[in-house]
Amino acid sequence: MHLLIVNHPSRQSLTYSIYSSVIHRLSKKGVAFKCLYLDEYDMNFYLTKGEWDSVVYSIVSEEQKNKEIDKLIEEVREAETISFFFPIWWYGMPALLKGWFDKILIQAVAGEAISASLKSKENKLKFLKKINVITSCDGNEESMKELFTSKGILALFYRLEDFSINPIHVRHYNLYNVYRDVNDEVEAIVSSLVKGFNNG
Repeated sequence: MHLLIVNHPSRQSLTYSIYSSVIHRLSKKGVAFKCLYLDEYDMNFYLTKGEWDSVVYSIVSEEQKNKEIDKLIEEVREAETISFFFPIWWYGMPALLKGWFDKILIQAVAGEAISASLKSKENKLKFLKKINVITSCDGNEESMKELFTSKGILALFYRLEDFSINPIHVRHYNLYNVYRDVNDEVEAIVSSLVKGFNNG
């Protein structure tokens, strides 16, 4: 299963436009996928104390017994590919996406206490093999090059390999200087992404 996650408050944004083009072409080709548009999802992605206690100390509170959260966690655990679409704001990802990592991803990979999760394959991501990261920013390539490395904003995505039983291929696409004509670049990104889905 392919999971697509987008975070931008405007459906008129470049981020949403790329995301929309990808899901349109995947639908036409009959590729199975699930989508999560964080900005319209009726959930607080702020990690509560009860949720933190559940992850770290294996203490399950009443607030943790949430079927909707369980559904999102299961989607992560079943995904072969996860694609993230988001803008770069203040040299980082938007708060909602960071909240998704804190609230959903951490529980998907932890299972029991997070300190033990690296040692047990039982709670690891059993199917995940590929991560696509699609970003946009108003800076130029020279000013942003250190950000887009395995030690910069992409470090979080490379870190997921520690929780997977498979090697994970991380592929990053970025649009620089977005306040210009980027139609050709958008087309190249969308075509590459869709081709990658078709090839598994």
